[in-house]
Amino acid sequence: MVISTVVDERWFTICCSFIACFAISGNILVIVVHQTSRSLRSVTSIFIKGLAATDMLAGIAIVPGMIPITITDNFWGEFYCKVIGSYYILWTSAKASILILVFATTERYFAIVHPVHHKRYFTNLAAKILLVLAWVIAVLMNLFSLIILHADGDSCIVRWDGNKHVRNLIGVMVFVLSFFLPLTLMFLAYTKMFVSLRDREKRLNRMDGTRSNKSRSRIISHRIKKNIISMLFIVVCTFTICWAPDQICYLLMNLEVKSFDYEYSVVYPYFVLLAMANSCLNPIIYSFKSKPFKDALRKMLGRKNRVQDNGGSLNSIAQNCSATGLGTSPPVGNTNAKTTDSSETVSPAL
Repeated sequence: MVISTVVDERWFTICCSFIACFAISGNILVIVVHQTSRSLRSVTSIFIKGLAATDMLAGIAIVPGMIPITITDNFWGEFYCKVIGSYYILWTSAKASILILVFATTERYFAIVHPVHHKRYFTNLAAKILLVLAWVIAVLMNLFSLIILHADGDSCIVRWDGNKHVRNLIGVMVFVLSFFLPLTLMFLAYTKMFVSLRDREKRLNRMDGTRSNKSRSRIISHRIKKNIISMLFIVVCTFTICWAPDQICYLLMNLEVKSFDYEYSVVYPYFVLLAMANSCLNPIIYSFKSKPFKDALRKMLGRKNRVQDNGGSLNSIAQNCSATGLGTSPPVGNTNAKTTDSSETVSPAL
C-alpha cells in the first residue's frame, strides 16, 4: 500500500495493528457468542455471524501488508503485489460485507413488511447460500484489481493497460454496484420498515388498553423487532460513514477528475484507516444495542443474568417473544392462540 511521505509510516502501521487486533478478537467473540447461545440461533443470527467472519478476515488481511518485504521483479513479486500488497482480501471483504448487509436487510424487510412470506423464503439454508453468494459476487467484482497491480523493481504499481475509458467504466461500475446501489436500496428498505413499525405501534397502543397477555406479548414482540432494526440500521450507517470517503475518492481517481491521484494523496492513509476501522466497530455496536447479545455474553463469561419476574406472567410473555427476535426457542405460552392480523406474525430474527 502506498503511504504519503507526509504521513509517518510507523504511525500508520501502529494504527493498522490496533485495528487488526480488535477486528480479529472482537469478531471472533461475536461468532462464539452467537454459536454457543441457543437464544441467538436464528436466520438473522446467521447473517450476523457471516458479517463477523467477513470482518474478521478483513482484520487478518491487514496483517501481511504491514510486514516489511523486499519485492522482486518475478512471479513471487507479482503475487505479493496482486494479493497481499494490494490488500485484495480486505477490499473483497468490504464488498462481501455490504452484500451481506443487503441480504440481512432484505430478511428483516420481509419479516416486518411481508411476514407471511418471510418463513417461506428465509430459511437457515437460504441464509447460508446467500452468504456464499455474497462472497462469490464480491470476488468477481474485485477481480480487476488482480490485473492492474504489478511488481516494478522493488515496489508495487498500478498500471491500467488499454483504453482509459475502460478504467472510467470499471471505476463507475465498482462504485455503483458495490456501494451506491446497495446503500440506496438498504436505506429505502429501512425507511419502509420504520414506517411499517410506526403504523403497527399505533395499532398496538390502541390494543394496549385490553392489558391481556396476548396484547402485551405483541407489544414486547414489536419492541424487539424495532430494536433489531435500529441496531442493523446503525451498522449500515457506520459502514456508510467509514467507507464513503474512500469509495468517493477512488471513483474520482478512476474518472481522472483534475488528475486526482488518490493513492498518492495526503488523505489516502486516513481514509483507508477509516475504512479498515469499520471491521472492528460492529462488535461494539452489538454490545451496546443488542440486549440478547449482552445477555448471552454475560452468560458465556459466567455472570448470572438477573431478570425481574413480575409474578411469572411477564417472563412467560418474554419467552413467547424470544422467537420474535432473540432466537428460535419454542413458545411456552398459549400455543393455540391465533391472530387474524398477518402483520403481527412472529418471525425469527437476531
